[in-house]
Amino acid sequence: MLANRLWLCLFIASAVLAGCQRQPASSPETTTGAEDGATRARATGHAMDPSRTRPLQPGAAGTVEMVIDAFRNARLELIYDALPASYQQDVTQLVHDLPDQVDPELWDAALQVLRKAVHVLEEKRDIFIALLTRPGSASPAEITTAWGEVAIACDLVVRGILADPEAWKTLDVREALRKDISRVLRRVMALSALANPVDKNPLLELDLVEVDLVETAGTTARVRITPRGASGVEPTKFVQIDGKWIPQSLAETWPEMMQTARDTLRQWRSVSDAERQSRREKLQVIDRVLDQMLMARNVDQMAAAATPIVLQVTQWSAPITTPPAKLPEGPLEGVSILIQRELTDEELTRLLRVLESMTDDPEQEYHLATANGGKTFISIKPVADLTAFAAKLTFADEPTVDATARTITLRNIRVP
Repeated sequence: MLANRLWLCLFIASAVLAGCQRQPASSPETTTGAEDGATRARATGHAMDPSRTRPLQPGAAGTVEMVIDAFRNARLELIYDALPASYQQDVTQLVHDLPDQVDPELWDAALQVLRKAVHVLEEKRDIFIALLTRPGSASPAEITTAWGEVAIACDLVVRGILADPEAWKTLDVREALRKDISRVLRRVMALSALANPVDKNPLLELDLVEVDLVETAGTTARVRITPRGASGVEPTKFVQIDGKWIPQSLAETWPEMMQTARDTLRQWRSVSDAERQSRREKLQVIDRVLDQMLMARNVDQMAAAATPIVLQVTQWSAPITTPPAKLPEGPLEGVSILIQRELTDEELTRLLRVLESMTDDPEQEYHLATANGGKTFISIKPVADLTAFAAKLTFADEPTVDATARTITLRNIRVP
């Protein structure tokens, strides 16, 4: 399972190449190799030197070790290299086809939203730093520096090839992974490491994964990948394609994944006027949320304003790892709820049952929920009357309602 997830990271990165670009010659980016190395070191709590203290194992086991090292060091181009040549061609073709499948007006509208998002990162830096600084985290000064590096990387992404759809048709995917996506990932990893205690850094867990070759038979192999503290782990089956070892499950599902991606692109091209308008409206909602974030003056206001975007990201990422839930049909209104503490899984389950009964139609109820960073975010529909819904939340003290963002903030919650 771990092996498949590592290879899947490459597919996810390639699928979101809307966030990549080749650095223009006039770019103000001045990060030196030493700075980039320091960023990688902060991300893991130790030097992220791609060299190993011991050589890679031969065959499939060595491939797994290489992919783990590449991911830990944010060297996504090396994971790309681990794919069979035909798979690389599939990914590249999808990327090259993307501009012809997207309405130019929607592309420009999305670009404007992304530019505003980068502006929010820069303009509201102090509030974000306050959100990230917690007991056990690094100093505000260190987090501020790392935040600035993330903002620079994002700015380069938005002002780069994303602004020129025609350039996508000849994009060097491996180079984009090597320079742009890896740069953003390294800086996000560094920021995450600084904002969390060292013992909470998931990247360190990768150093403790044991990789053992169980057997090899021609073009098939079995590799046991054991995370720290695990036991009785079943070996993962690998197959060799074009001279590259990949998980058998990935080989079996790859054609279906590619066909689904191609079908999705075709659907983008053939959308109706109503669907095109719906997408414009979604971008407008995000734009209004960003305006709310720009007006935020403290941590609570920022968290409340950002709730719809946090939940939208959760919705976009869910189909990558789990089968997507069936969305209710029709323009059903919803509400975003921000709870000022991180609920346990048991508390969240109980609360969702209660909220479901409060919606306008429990049979069509649909929700997204995530609890992290000391807060809990919930989006639930259908809810047409925001004020009436807030009045039902008697298990929290004085809910704060933001009608524009359709967000309710709850404090001192007592989960029913």
